[in-house]
Amino acid sequence: MKIAFISDIHANIGALERSIEKIDDYNVDKIYCLGDLIGYGDYPNEVISLIIERGIISIRGNHEEIFLAGNLLEKYNFPFTKKIITQKSLDFLNKLDKYIILDEYNTILSHAVPYSDDVYLYANSDFSILDDINYKYIFMGHTHYPMMMSYYDKKILNPGSIGQPRDKNSKSSFLICDFESEVFEFIRI
Repeated sequence: MKIAFISDIHANIGALERSIEKIDDYNVDKIYCLGDLIGYGDYPNEVISLIIERGIISIRGNHEEIFLAGNLLEKYNFPFTKKIITQKSLDFLNKLDKYIILDEYNTILSHAVPYSDDVYLYANSDFSILDDINYKYIFMGHTHYPMMMSYYDKKILNPGSIGQPRDKNSKSSFLICDFESEVFEFIRI
């Protein structure tokens, strides 16, 4: 089974549309989004509508947490988001889970470090925070940096960011995975 992982769209509908067009070239079976559909950008409703329309399975990121808690931070464009967000979009965001477990692949999907939602994990971080996470594959976003690291018997993968890359490359980043053959390919567009 081929799966695409995306993350950190941040209400950037143009980048999401272009990324999905490219993902379609890979004939994936499923697409998962690792959170942060909203924040910064001006198109939260359009992003959420496309996520729903395409059946992309999503989890809640820290931006959804902050927004739904009523913290309308200007730096995240949340006052504007509050003005324009539809009830349908709000209902969708409220139903998002914080984690998804893919038992068949011994995998956990999380926005940030599982069970430590505000921790940023970079290639030079202390990975011992993952010692008690008992999954072979740990997929997370949050940093906006594409990453694949091994830590003992665990593989930590971050697809990077669709809507706001921060790794000195302005191109959107996502990840195509084939668990059976253990092939993981980062795509930039």
